[in-house]
Amino acid sequence: MAGPKPIEEVRAAKAKLAKRCEGRAWFRGIGIAPTKQRDLFKLRVTVDPSAKGEGDVPTEYEGIPVEVVFLSAYKPRGA
Repeated sequence: MAGPKPIEEVRAAKAKLAKRCEGRAWFRGIGIAPTKQRDLFKLRVTVDPSAKGEGDVPTEYEGIPVEVVFLSAYKPRGA
């Protein structure tokens, strides 16, 4: 079922999604964010603002919601 998940599932998904997004120009970082539901979490992906409208910015990954945050302050990892 899609929706927020327990921390263990979200941590595993975070690691996989980070590998999948690595090297993409829009990708700035990924984290875990709490939800209003107790002990359930979602993913939070930081994206360069120029990526608005990009088709490959995820809004869900492995059934876990992805909050997309557009922030230009960060540079791509490894840059």
